Amino acid sequence: MGVEGFGNQLRRYRQIAGMTQEALAERSGLSVRGISDLERGLKQRPHPETVRLLADSLGIEGAPLIAFRALAIPETSAVPSHLPVPLSALIGRDDEIRVIGAVLRPGGDVRLVTLIGPGGVGKTRLAIELATTFEHWFGDGLAFVSLASLTDPQQVMASVVSAFGIRDATAQGASELLARHLQDKQALVVLDNMEHLLDAVPGIAGLLARCRHLIVLATSRAPLRIDGEHVYRIEPLPLPPAHEARVDVVAASPAVRLFIERAQAVDPEFGLTPDNAAVVTEICRRLDGLPLALQLAAGRISVLSPVELAGMLATRLDLLRAAENQGPVRHRTVTATIGWSYDLLSPEERETFRRLAVFAGGATIEAAVAVLESDDRMVAIDLLGALLGHSLLHRQVGAEGRSRYFMLELVRAFASRQLEDLHEEPAVRFRHAAWFRQAAIDAEAHLERDVDTAALDCLEADHANIEAALSWAIDESGDGEWALDFASRLWLYWYYRCHFVPGRRWLERALAASTEPASPARAKALLGLGTLAHCLGDDDLAIASLEESAALARYLGNPWAAAYALSVTGGVFEDRGDYGSAEPLFREALQIFTGADDRTNMSVARYHLGAVAFGLGQYDQSRVLLNQALADARATDDPWSAALALSLLGLVDVAGLDYESAREMLSEALDHFLDIRSRERIADWCCRVGVLAHGVGQPTEAIRLFAAASVLAREIGRSWSFPEREVYERTLAELEAALPHGAFSRIWTSALSMSLGDAVTEASAVVG
Repeated sequence: MGVEGFGNQLRRYRQIAGMTQEALAERSGLSVRGISDLERGLKQRPHPETVRLLADSLGIEGAPLIAFRALAIPETSAVPSHLPVPLSALIGRDDEIRVIGAVLRPGGDVRLVTLIGPGGVGKTRLAIELATTFEHWFGDGLAFVSLASLTDPQQVMASVVSAFGIRDATAQGASELLARHLQDKQALVVLDNMEHLLDAVPGIAGLLARCRHLIVLATSRAPLRIDGEHVYRIEPLPLPPAHEARVDVVAASPAVRLFIERAQAVDPEFGLTPDNAAVVTEICRRLDGLPLALQLAAGRISVLSPVELAGMLATRLDLLRAAENQGPVRHRTVTATIGWSYDLLSPEERETFRRLAVFAGGATIEAAVAVLESDDRMVAIDLLGALLGHSLLHRQVGAEGRSRYFMLELVRAFASRQLEDLHEEPAVRFRHAAWFRQAAIDAEAHLERDVDTAALDCLEADHANIEAALSWAIDESGDGEWALDFASRLWLYWYYRCHFVPGRRWLERALAASTEPASPARAKALLGLGTLAHCLGDDDLAIASLEESAALARYLGNPWAAAYALSVTGGVFEDRGDYGSAEPLFREALQIFTGADDRTNMSVARYHLGAVAFGLGQYDQSRVLLNQALADARATDDPWSAALALSLLGLVDVAGLDYESAREMLSEALDHFLDIRSRERIADWCCRVGVLAHGVGQPTEAIRLFAAASVLAREIGRSWSFPEREVYERTLAELEAALPHGAFSRIWTSALSMSLGDAVTEASAVVG
């Protein structure tokens, strides 16, 4: 690499540092013209002192510093490298270059580095950048060998021989000739696209064994599995957060930077703006941050707006297509890229790959085995391992050490098409839906008379799978009663985890698909629909659904289910401030639950009776009932009912001016709400701490907490209910009246961007 190479590196490091030529000139003491000339390669190699000044100004250190400084010394390469020259800058791989470059350095323990990852992730581009950056380390030569077009593993060594400029080598004699040539040389061989030529691996291992200074950098969709191999999995580019619309945050994402750069190549007027930031985020996330997909999609910006592109990407995998003369054939469409890997699989691996396409959001090993319909768990595990090896499947390990297997969405779309084309989809989707229906049944057993957070966590982890299974069950299974039973068992999960809107939608769809007028599933679905409708403020639908549920339960001879519906109906009236209608419903429900020795729901009924008493101003009676509810909740290890009782006891104590007790109650309530991860209840808890803050003379903290809670309430479609609503409205009115004109609005507005986590932190400081 000559002067031109130094200029490329200088420009690249300056861009990474976010500096203009003018800023670098000011920092280094050089002229702007001088830096411009260096970057354009118009001068001889710079003096080492000039390089030192530039490196210090740019903050270059570690392995990149060694490479940068080395570009100032004369070239010693005895063999031309003929590295491919990229047509654009590499984006978002600085960490990989730093980490892998440190390992590639000659004289270390690592002789073989393999970059693995899915097709289109940019392994070849990264390998070229690594070889270009560190070429000066390999004074005896560098060979870049593209293997994509080869079909015979025996041709691999012959291709390496050719890359080093050695003539008259046959395929049979190439290994020996190459070993003699490189035996004592410090050289680098880049083997690009090894995944389909793994039968050549023994020859590579033999070459490394005989050439002690040789280093091999390979790219592959699967490891080479040679002793001493260091594998680096190259992941898609980092993405902006979901639904992010702030331009500065979106622009910081490497995936977005690549998309914008490639889009501007076809439309120079295109740029990231407040109007398109959210949809650009959606595009990049839908493409999984996969560089090839981002580049192909960006190429459509000259004819499609970002909104149109995002809409078409949802259903059109073939939209990701390059011009016929752009790039290797296997990279001209995303379909061809994935198909390249698919064609390398065995028949059993292809079948596994297709079947796993039904999972949305990944699968546990148990779910995968069930859907694969494997009689031998170890065989299934081996097949999953094979797909992981081909980079068609990825694995994450959760907090509890459980593996979860998932596909990139573009890969899953390809697999789904294969499943559909081979007419395997109905049977596989039935097994998928059956597995998650059973998961719903298992979880329901831990939620009806208890609140098992582990059961909720399991369902939450498979939220996307559950929705996919429900969609198939309702729309395609042809069995409306089966679909209704499935949906009815999920309503408590949707309630506890605040999935009010989707939960209501699924229950309405399932009820519409059923033709059975009187079944336990219908009674349960109506109970869930009524509860979620009430959470969304639709009390007319809530009361009608709950009353029908209670009547059906009585008709079917299930007094416990009727009591459950009565208790929820009472909650609707309580939240509207109609305490006279609510109280008898709670008392009837409490009587039935007591007869059934259901202490969990006894606690719930007593809590609501305590809330009614609080709304009526009967604070002593409220405290007695809430403490009874708390005792029942603790006896049954029910964090949900305990949290509700403690949270309301906090308001009772504030009303009684016992602020120290209120702090204790609210502090313990938070622990439970965090355990069950109910965003709605945590937001409501912030309001209750706001009431306490007002009581103890902290008006700014009170307003900020109410403001932050109001944002979340809007997000989940929830409004505050009686009896606490009356307390909140009175508190806010008193705060506004006590502050100078405009102060309330300024404090409120300043807190609207506060996250729920930050709000909890501020509230925790109030409760001590």
